[in-house]
Amino acid sequence: MKICLAYASRTGNSELIANQLISKLEMSGNSIDVIKIEPETMPRFFGAGAKSMKQEEMKLKNTEVDIGQYDLFIIGGPVWAGRPSPLFASFLELVKNAEGKKAAYFVTQITPIGKNKEMPGVMKNNLNKKGFDIVGEPLILRMKKGEFLDGEENIDDFVKAIGE
Repeated sequence: MKICLAYASRTGNSELIANQLISKLEMSGNSIDVIKIEPETMPRFFGAGAKSMKQEEMKLKNTEVDIGQYDLFIIGGPVWAGRPSPLFASFLELVKNAEGKKAAYFVTQITPIGKNKEMPGVMKNNLNKKGFDIVGEPLILRMKKGEFLDGEENIDDFVKAIGE
């Protein structure tokens, strides 16, 4: 399967997960192209939270992304202030040929899993607006400075679910 994995990472947690997913998916024989979602300027801690609460558009270094050639699109990154980083929505504005494509997502957060009731709905809505068909359940990981606090045991199940 040909996969596009796009991720944003402010502290390195999401990059760590992206790399683990890449390794596991490649071991299963998949071909993966990786895109790092990069803002023109990364906001500081409180600025990131404020942008996330308002879901403000962020200017990105990335340009248009055509995913027409991929069987699966995976997007991942941080949760800021209980909501998905606005980097997700800003990046999805650049995505072309998403209609009917399979998609999955992962997030990293410090908040206990299950406490952010809004977050999965916001992510699902953003992907559905682009025409994606979401496969599997989201991978939600509680992390702090590269250390897993909860959810690590779900990585293999996520890979299996999206690889079917």
